[in-house]
Amino acid sequence: MNSLISERKVVVELAGWLPTPEIEEALGGVADCDYDIAVRRAAISALVLHSREAIICTLFTEFPSATPKKRWSLLLAILSTADSYLLTEYEDPLWLGTILSDDVPAAYAHHAESVLRQRKQKEN
Repeated sequence: MNSLISERKVVVELAGWLPTPEIEEALGGVADCDYDIAVRRAAISALVLHSREAIICTLFTEFPSATPKKRWSLLLAILSTADSYLLTEYEDPLWLGTILSDDVPAAYAHHAESVLRQRKQKEN
């Protein structure tokens, strides 16, 4: 792979972590029209990341008004889908602290901490 393709592929991969409509539109164009298959595949993977984050944001939105049983299901879905580091990053929109507030039983936070600790250990 030549240097230019490699650089373009890296840029496209990084764009997967920047979920804005403009970036998503640009990634769609790259996925459809780029001349290099590796760059197109990277764009598709980045678009998958964007879709996953949008789904997780929807789960976050539903969480506060959900019944306790549904909250547990939503938490499990979030924990199994979202990036473990984003869930623990205070400044990230996917930070679990935004939904695991004082009105949520402590068991939710304890379970989340345990799952995330195990996931991070496996990732390292």
